[in-house]
Amino acid sequence: EKAASQFRALRHLEPQNLTHTLNLAISLAQLFRPEESLIIYEELCRLKNPPIPAVLGRAQLHHSMGHPDKALASLESFRSHFWEEPPFLLTFMSTAYAAEREDVAHEALKMLNQLQQKGAVKPEMFRSVPQDDALEIFKQSFKQERERTDYLHTEMLRGRMFWVWAEHAY
Repeated sequence: EKAASQFRALRHLEPQNLTHTLNLAISLAQLFRPEESLIIYEELCRLKNPPIPAVLGRAQLHHSMGHPDKALASLESFRSHFWEEPPFLLTFMSTAYAAEREDVAHEALKMLNQLQQKGAVKPEMFRSVPQDDALEIFKQSFKQERERTDYLHTEMLRGRMFWVWAEHAY
């Protein structure tokens, strides 16, 4: 709560500094105030040239709230703007798989592959594997993430591990 208050004050003092606004959105999300956080993310995403962390953060927040379709839709509107940015493509691809839009995820995968062939993607960021293997890896990772989220939510409802939630949010 203290961090959110500090970022709110910094944002008031330096409204042109988008880092303060972004940090406020992140801290509100970590405080389980997703609606307030989304309002701030929406404000950032309406800018002519929004910072990529705001675009990705908004999508991740939608996804963490159990709305992968909204997350994907929020990324779609920035597709032309960030389509050659590897972090955007990775988030877009994983979000599309979560939204069960394999066709759209495959487009991001193809673009990542093209960027990798040009040397624009660090080898440790993205490793090319056969399509069937990649699909299985992504399905398994989403299953594991869902199981982990369910476990954390259960523990949170029992009053345990409340400190883990803030770490899990981002």
